[in-house]
Amino acid sequence: AAPTGIEDQISLPQGVGLYPNPSNGKTWLKFSLENPSRTSVKIYSLLGVELTPVVEAFLQTGEQEVLLDEAGIHPGVYLVKLTTVAGTVAKTWVIQ
Repeated sequence: AAPTGIEDQISLPQGVGLYPNPSNGKTWLKFSLENPSRTSVKIYSLLGVELTPVVEAFLQTGEQEVLLDEAGIHPGVYLVKLTTVAGTVAKTWVIQ
């Protein structure tokens, strides 16, 4: 079917990954945007408590890299949520 509106032309970020994971220092969240988008990256505990927003910005089309600094975050398992106008992608992040 032919696109009928903007929502048909927007896709979730592609190639979303955390490197290295598990981490013991700093981790990069890498992803690609097919369209410019208001973007947020947030870290949550497994209990759903937001630890810190990492990014709240309008990002342009293309490859993106966001540094996740684990300073002040205890070892454990966390969720990193990447949200754009197209939706949300969550990745598990392990800090050793």
